[in-house]
Amino acid sequence: MWLEKPGHREQVRELFYRAQAAGHYAAAAGNSADASAAVAAYVQPGQGIMVPDYMIASVVVTVISIFCCWAQVATAFGVVAIVKSSQANGKKFNGDFIGALQDANSAQTWLFWAGGLDIAAALIATACVIFSLDSL
Repeated sequence: MWLEKPGHREQVRELFYRAQAAGHYAAAAGNSADASAAVAAYVQPGQGIMVPDYMIASVVVTVISIFCCWAQVATAFGVVAIVKSSQANGKKFNGDFIGALQDANSAQTWLFWAGGLDIAAALIATACVIFSLDSL
């Protein structure tokens, strides 16, 4: 979803700390798959872990970037956001919740950069049109 659901980061963080306290220090060694397995062991059946999905927002921002002539860099950032969202969904599906959260956060970063560049390009284009009309 576009906005995160309240408390999902805290939920994952709490589960991750519980897994570490139980003796699962795989995340400290850099193995996110083992850390996710440790976290998944503490998830109640049917509870699941909420990982945000930025796919729809990434596609929308990328399509807007394609139609904005000056924002071609934003198009590239939007494509990276789509790829990172896809990776986050794949990792979430495979049970790698820590890796999914990392990729979702990365997708969010790329998405905000693409959206910011789109807004900046729109403002610059609007200013150029306004100032060109004043000179007539």
